[in-house]
Amino acid sequence: MTALFWKLCGGALITGVLVLMLMKQDRDLALILGMAACVMTAAAGLAILEPVLEFLQKLETMGDLHNGVLGILLKITGIGLTGELSSAILTDSGNASLAKGLRMAATALMLNLSLPVLEILLDLMESVLGGL
Repeated sequence: MTALFWKLCGGALITGVLVLMLMKQDRDLALILGMAACVMTAAAGLAILEPVLEFLQKLETMGDLHNGVLGILLKITGIGLTGELSSAILTDSGNASLAKGLRMAATALMLNLSLPVLEILLDLMESVLGGL
């Protein structure tokens, strides 16, 4: 996995230089190249996360977690990462205000999705403190 990360870093740096060089000649092509590199980097990043997902599934079965808590946490993480990546692309394309709005919407959705997890934590705290 570490080798894949270093390849991603090298590819991202080379792409960054290419985008800077293309920006002077063809801004649209440079933007498309940058967006394509972002998508490929994100896809490779998901491949890096595969062992983590396998561990979390094992943890879920061992811990007998209910109500799909781990699924909710993974959705929240995915929304956060997707929101940040989309926001970075929008910022690079010159739409910084739209990027900030998207980040805010992603944060609101993450808070909304985290409510069931917070309720489970509250129930757990009540059961622990009620037993004292």
